[in-house]
Amino acid sequence: MRLFNFFCFLFVILGSLDLHARRGCCSWHGGVNGCDREVGRLVCNDSTYSPSCGCEKKNPFLDNRSSMPLNSKINAYKDGWICKHGYKQTGIFCEEVAVPVNGKLNYFGDGWECKNGFKKVGSQCEKVSIPQNGKLSYLGNDWDCNKGYRKTYNGCEKVTIPQNGK
Repeated sequence: MRLFNFFCFLFVILGSLDLHARRGCCSWHGGVNGCDREVGRLVCNDSTYSPSCGCEKKNPFLDNRSSMPLNSKINAYKDGWICKHGYKQTGIFCEEVAVPVNGKLNYFGDGWECKNGFKKVGSQCEKVSIPQNGKLSYLGNDWDCNKGYRKTYNGCEKVTIPQNGK
């Protein structure tokens, strides 16, 4: 029961700290009248700016969203735009990414890459041709030789170990 009372006491004390902090914004100027979004400061009842508190400043970009192209969204900084996933920026427009057969959108969604087992050749995805004694590489867009073989121009050749070799 003591622990419960202690947590209730903490909740009351910590919860009231925010109220006391907000009271000081225009406490010597007759209270808060509103927000001047042009400068991002609270306006007190005596028409002065709060010496310690601010408010959300006007963002001209957000107030004029009609200038954004189709298939775009506001960027993380809220001061410009980026194309939505699956579109790439082309000048002042967002153009859909053309993904070829056996391709997929890249991580950022503004381009494409080939699926596992295929490699990029121009604007297409070609199947990786794996030679005998070979395997698909870790990245999946090339091939490597199995253990005991080495890569040659177009295949895998057996590594011969000398008689006294390990």
